[in-house]
Amino acid sequence: MEVDGAIINSIENDHLEILKILWPHFKTSPITFPLRTKELLIDNEDTDLLKWLYENITDFGEMIPISYFFKSIEKGNLSMAKLIFEHIPKPNTIEISKTLYFAPFTSDILCQNHYEILEWIFETFKDELTKEKVIVYKQVLESNYPNSIESIEIINKYLK
Repeated sequence: MEVDGAIINSIENDHLEILKILWPHFKTSPITFPLRTKELLIDNEDTDLLKWLYENITDFGEMIPISYFFKSIEKGNLSMAKLIFEHIPKPNTIEISKTLYFAPFTSDILCQNHYEILEWIFETFKDELTKEKVIVYKQVLESNYPNSIESIEIINKYLK
């Protein structure tokens, strides 16, 4: 197996230490990542590995589609979502803010009472979240998930 294949394999199998050993021997530039590799990187939820890739591969943020941000949110992985958000190109952050209103991940956040994620979204996108949007979130939450007390408290905080 060539070094680039071994690097891809170490990423796919969530082996950061092996990747660190192999990386200095990598000669080809730039490295290309198959879609499967990027999907496994997100599925494995290894923020340390993702952070290392961002720090060591130029323009790695451009290789990660915004759908992976949403996938991290859906899975309740706030640290990974934040890491992806910090490194994606600016036009994609604008796209994320436009899709916040009843985006596909909203029901997952509310259903699972991921109040930390809800609070981060409200804080990060406070300029895009109108009072009307927050009221709709609250109505959905109270009707469908009334036991999500922490999330309701966060929403009430933003309605004041």
